[in-house]
Amino acid sequence: MILSDFLTLDTYFDNQASAQFFEECSHKYGVEPIRKCLRAGDLACRKILMGPDVGKTLLWITEKGRQKARESAMTNAV
Repeated sequence: MILSDFLTLDTYFDNQASAQFFEECSHKYGVEPIRKCLRAGDLACRKILMGPDVGKTLLWITEKGRQKARESAMTNAV
């Protein structure tokens, strides 16, 4: 679910526009599922160091995560 949502955003927007705040995603998906995706290398993260959102963490899908999401979509479509 997490990866497919990120892939959908990534498909319709460019990679930078598809990044989501960890804080918002953790409310939607829970902290542990996000951490699992980070440990697996399916999502990447980085803290914002300046500007109005300083201190927040951005998440985005990696190439590995895109591939997993596509494979999962193909499997579910069959």
